[in-house]
Amino acid sequence: MRKASKVGLAVVAGAASALASMGVAEAGSTKSSAVPAGTAAFDNGGCSAQFVRSASGIVNETNRACDNPWAPGYQVVVQFRPLVGTPNPACDPAGLLSAGQTFSTSESTITPWFGSATYNVCAYLVSDQQIATGSVDPKIVTGGLAATAALPVAGKYRIDVNGTWVNGGNGSEDAEWTSHDGLWNDVENGYDHDAYQLGEGFGDLMVNGGFVDWGLFSSTHQYSLTQSLPTSVTLNVFDGDSTGGNTVPNSGWYGDNSGSLSYTITYLGQ
Repeated sequence: MRKASKVGLAVVAGAASALASMGVAEAGSTKSSAVPAGTAAFDNGGCSAQFVRSASGIVNETNRACDNPWAPGYQVVVQFRPLVGTPNPACDPAGLLSAGQTFSTSESTITPWFGSATYNVCAYLVSDQQIATGSVDPKIVTGGLAATAALPVAGKYRIDVNGTWVNGGNGSEDAEWTSHDGLWNDVENGYDHDAYQLGEGFGDLMVNGGFVDWGLFSSTHQYSLTQSLPTSVTLNVFDGDSTGGNTVPNSGWYGDNSGSLSYTITYLGQ
């Protein structure tokens, strides 16, 4: 499909001639019939997807086997809603990747699903797919140089993180917990040791500049967090005094840090 305001499809489907006999509504008609799912090639055979038409006239596209213009690199579901007829032509705004595109065609090979009506094109991200992966460098304080991932759409995401990093000669950290001996024989949430009272947030992996609860201690140092996120997320460890809810790191403390935390981010839906 193209990024133009009118989205074109060129379908080559083995089932097209058989499905054509079922009939579909013409533009402006209130009559409609369902058409079973079928896999079709389009864009001159450069791509394929599965199409199904409901009795209301809405056409759904799934299982696209090539890239898409709405969220390149990710799987999408596309819904074509007729501008004229019974169903509401408006896209559901929750999780919508784009708006304002329309589609119509006069190609006979596509008429089993689309007829000659004009459709609103509604594209949505497929849930339960991995969106980003990477690592967090504990030497990086915060901001653009920290681990930053662009997200295709605002929504609910799961962040999975694992690994440990070394706080100079002051022990080891994972996403939430501290080991003063560096061997995880002793475990503390934050840092309250010797002459330093640095609060529960010390050493934590922050999400978009805020503290989060990564949960109970895990001996495998693997943690998960489900959270609603905007269209970007920044991850960085906090090296500083977190007492009193302070979220401003001490930039002078990061130079002796080593190791890394790895992460994956999965889209869960709206």
